[in-house]
Amino acid sequence: MGGFEFLDGICALEHSGEDLGLDHSTIGNFISALEPETQKEMLQGIIGHCQSGHWSRALEPVHGGWFALYKKLCRKWNPGRFLEVCHKGVLQDWRLALPVIDDLIARKAFQDAVALADQAAASMLRMTEGKAWDPRKGLILTESSFPYGGEKDRAIPGLLKRWNKAARAVGDNETACALELQLTILRDWTGNVPPRSPPLDKRYWQNA
Repeated sequence: MGGFEFLDGICALEHSGEDLGLDHSTIGNFISALEPETQKEMLQGIIGHCQSGHWSRALEPVHGGWFALYKKLCRKWNPGRFLEVCHKGVLQDWRLALPVIDDLIARKAFQDAVALADQAAASMLRMTEGKAWDPRKGLILTESSFPYGGEKDRAIPGLLKRWNKAARAVGDNETACALELQLTILRDWTGNVPPRSPPLDKRYWQNA
C-alpha cells in the first residue's frame, strides 16, 4: 500500500461516521517519522484530492487536525503551496496571515501586505464581511470582540508590527503612527481584564 493510499483510508474512515473522531496528534507524529519521499507522496495525494470528497470536508475547517497536517506538510515540502493555504484560511483564523505578510514584505509587495493585515485584523475582531478596523479611529483594546487573554493574544502585536512596517513602506505615516500607539498601549497594558469581559471604556485610556 502506498503512502497516500494509507492516509486516504484513514481520512475516509474518520468521515464514514458522523461521530467518529481520530487522534490527529498521533496521526501527525506517525507521519512525521516517515521517510521524506513518503511524506511528499502523501502531500501530492492530498493536493490532488483536496477539492472533492472526504478530503474537501476534512480540510474545510482550518482549526481541524487534517488541515494542521496538510499545512505542516506544505510548509516542509511545498512553501509556495503553504502560503496559498494560509492565505485562503485567513477568514477562519487570522493568525494564518502572519507568514503570508512576512513573505509579501520580503518581496516588497507592501501594498498587498497592508491589505492582508487589514483583512486579518477584521477577522480577529470578527467583523462582518466588508467591514474593517481603522487603527486611527479607536483602540483595539476597546473593541467588543478583542480576544482578551489566551495564547492568541501573543500574535496580536506581531500582526500590528507587520502592518506598521508595511504602512511605513507605502508612505501611510498616519496609519503607521496609529499602529505604534496601539502597540505601546498593548505593551504597557497589565492584562487584568478577564476573558469575555465587556470592553473597557475609552475614557479609561484617555485618563490613564
